[in-house]
Formats: sequence, structure tokens, C-alpha cells
Amino acid sequence: MVEINSLSDAIDVTKNIGGNLWFRGHSDISYKLIPSVLRNMDGKLYDESRLIKEFIRRNPEAKDKHNNILELLTYAQHYGLPTRLLDWTENLLVALYFACSSKNHKDGNLFILDSKKRKFENFEYLISNIDFWETLVILDGNEIVFSFLSAKEMLINKIIELQIKEDKVNSKIHTYFNDLKFDEIVKIKGSLENHYCTNDDPVNLTFEVGDSISRLNDSIFLYQPPMINKRLISQAGCFTIHTGKYIYNRDLIPTVDAQEACPEMIKSYTIPATSKENILYELRMCGIHHSTIFPELEYLTADIKSYCMF
Repeated sequence: MVEINSLSDAIDVTKNIGGNLWFRGHSDISYKLIPSVLRNMDGKLYDESRLIKEFIRRNPEAKDKHNNILELLTYAQHYGLPTRLLDWTENLLVALYFACSSKNHKDGNLFILDSKKRKFENFEYLISNIDFWETLVILDGNEIVFSFLSAKEMLINKIIELQIKEDKVNSKIHTYFNDLKFDEIVKIKGSLENHYCTNDDPVNLTFEVGDSISRLNDSIFLYQPPMINKRLISQAGCFTIHTGKYIYNRDLIPTVDAQEACPEMIKSYTIPATSKENILYELRMCGIHHSTIFPELEYLTADIKSYCMF
């Protein structure tokens, strides 16, 4: 694996790749390319629906100020809420800072994503099918298990809302899911029919998600958000948005590590722990440090304190 020991090494790597590149830095080489709300942390998972509903309940103006669920997730992630957005940047130096600014005893990673290696212009898909993402985010386990409907009928109504009933098919969704009907997309073993459950007794169902959803090219999308805050601007922020979904700790829609699933689009490079301090010094000489990455005033004062200590 190619190592990056200096800023010039990183620049040389990008020159060799070319293309329209996005970058992400990990301070620990063991970290995966999976967004925070979909990470399994020692057997524990976030309840995504509860997170976003509680965020809106306590901060109701957030929903009013943002045009759609993706903008709302961007805003919530800015304040530390786990979401299905994974941060990337169009600025190589920003990614290097994140890779080197912590865990100095661990090797880090620089990830480079060639955003041109996509099979379709999926930003248009994201916006034109915004209801899909809202449905996926707010889908609650209770909506699935507290029902006498069959699992298939419940999922048709609540998950992707493909509007297959009575031939009212959304053409864009229909196209992007390979012209497959719902039964071909989500195959379900088992049924909720005549089965009532509680949180302590979730139904034992196995979900098989068809290839049109589970493969990376249909389950991870590139998203360049409106620059709705100063941090997005200073970090040249962009996102991949992922379609995995857990219900009661069950993998309803598979969560995939982006690089493992699509190595032709995403490359990784090791940053040895011994090189982190040198790279941080070079970055500061280029004007990249904590208070330029995080422009809020509290981060500026923290950086001044660290810089002015004997």
C-alpha cells in the first residue's frame, strides 16, 4: 500500500489519479467508510427515526428552515447528530488535517473518491426522489411490527413507496431500480400476518434485499449540499448518502463499506503515525489548522490557546 509521509506525497498521488476528486481522512486506519447512524458499536445501533424525530421536536424551526430531508440531515450532522451522510471534502488539505489531527499513535488513512466514476447523474435522482429518502430516514420499527398487515403489504406502504399500486409508477424510481417490481426488489421470508409484537418481542423475520438495492452503485449516492453554514464552506464539504437501514438491530437494507464494495471508485493510502506531526506542521504553513477547519469562535479561541502556550 502506498504511504503518504508529507504534503508533497499526497499531491503526487492526486496528480497520478486525476479526475474530479473528493477526499476523506481517517485518523485510525481501522475505521470504515460507513456513516455514523449505520455503524455497529459493540452490538449497539442508533435508532435513526427516533434521532431525527427528537431533533425536530426539540428544535422545530430546523425543519421549517430547510427545504428537504437532505438539507435537514446536513444541518443536524453539523451539530453532531448521527446521520446517514458521510462527510467528504473537495479540499485535499482538509482531509489530511482530519487524518493527522488525532490518534497520533495510530496509522491513518487518506481516501480519494473519483466522483466521475458513477454510472448515472445521481444528484438529480436524489432531489427528484426526495420522498424516498424521507421515508427511509423516518421509517420506524413500530410501523412495521405493530400491524396485522402482511410484511409485504406493510413494506410496500412504508419503506420505498414505489407507487406500484394501480400502475401509478414513479418513472424515475422505476428506472433507477432497474424496472423491477416490488416483489423482485424486496423478497421477504416470513410474515407479520396475525402476529402482534412489542419492542421486547420483535418478530423474527429475515429480509433479503434484491440486487438492485444492495449493490453499491444503487445504494450510495453523491450529494453536494447547498452551503448552508460556514463550516461547509471552510471544509469544502460534500457527502455520500447511504441507503442501509436497521430496524430493531436487524439489517433491513444492507450497510456496505464504500471502499470494499467499490474499489475502482475509492482508493486509500496509509499515513504512518510517525508522519502525522510533520504533515500537520506543513498544513499549518499552508494556513490549514483547527480554526480554519472549524470557523466558529469557540474553535478559534481554542486554537489561539494551543498556539500561544510555552
